Amino acid sequence: MEQTEILELRKIEATFESQVTNAGIKSAFLHNLDEKGILFRPTPVEGRRFYEKQIPSIASLRWAPTVAVMSVGEDFGFTTGPWEFQANPEADLFYGQYVSIWQNKEGVWKLLFDAGNSHQKPEPQKSLQAAYIADVENRSLSLDIKSTMPPIEESQKSFRLGTDSFPKLNDISSSDLESLYDTWLAKDCRLLVDGDYPITDRKAALSWLTTHIDGLNYRLFKDVSAPAGDLGYGYGVIERGEKASEMSTVYSYLHIWQQQDRGWKIVLVLLVETNPG
Repeated sequence: MEQTEILELRKIEATFESQVTNAGIKSAFLHNLDEKGILFRPTPVEGRRFYEKQIPSIASLRWAPTVAVMSVGEDFGFTTGPWEFQANPEADLFYGQYVSIWQNKEGVWKLLFDAGNSHQKPEPQKSLQAAYIADVENRSLSLDIKSTMPPIEESQKSFRLGTDSFPKLNDISSSDLESLYDTWLAKDCRLLVDGDYPITDRKAALSWLTTHIDGLNYRLFKDVSAPAGDLGYGYGVIERGEKASEMSTVYSYLHIWQQQDRGWKIVLVLLVETNPG
C-alpha cells in the first residue's frame, strides 16, 4: 500500500482537529461521528447521544497520530497517538493516548469509535509536539499478505471466532488468559492502559494483562470488520462477579484486529478503568 493512502488517515485527523479548534469539541464530534459511533465515557456510550447533551465549552483538545493503519480496501482504518486536553487557558493540561476508528461511507469518512487512556505528562520525545513532526508509521499489509488473504466471508468468520473467544471464558484464570492473548496478540501489538505510556513490548503487554485481568469476565458488545475483511475491532466491558445480577464493570475494552500472515491478530488493546481509584 502506498504511503499516500496511510497519509489519508492523518489528513482526516488533521481536519477533525481543525474543526475542534474552530467550532468547538461538541460541534466537531457531532459533525464527524457516525450515527452509531461509540465512545468510552468511561463505559461504552452512543457518541452522538452523548455530545447532543453536552454544553458547548471553550475547552481545547489537541492530538496527533503516531500510528495509522488503513485497510486494503482504503475505506476503513484507525489511528492512535498522544492527546492533550485543557478545560480553559488557565487550567492544567491533561495527557493520554487516543484511538480513533474511521470508515468511508459513500465518500464521507465517519468516526465509528473514539476513546483513549490518560497518563502523566510525557517526556519530550513522546510529546504531542514530537508526534506532530514524526512520520506516520506504515503498518499496512504487504502485497504478499494481501495476495494470500482468504476469501472475505471466510476471513470475517474467523475474525468473529477470535472476538468471541474472550467472552466464552468465565472467571478467566491468569494461565487461561495468558494462553488466549499469546494466541492472538501480534508481535507489534500496542497496549494502552490508564496511567501508563503505550506498552509496545509483547512480553510486557502479556505480563500486564495476566496480572490485572485474572479472574474477570469479558462481555462483548459488538464486533465490526472492514468490508475488505482485513481489519476489525471488538469492544465491550470486563466485569467482576459470579452472577449476572452481581456483575460490576472494571474496564471498558477495545481490541483492534488485523489479518496478518498467520491469520487474525490483535494489534491494539485499550483498557479504560470505569472506577479509577
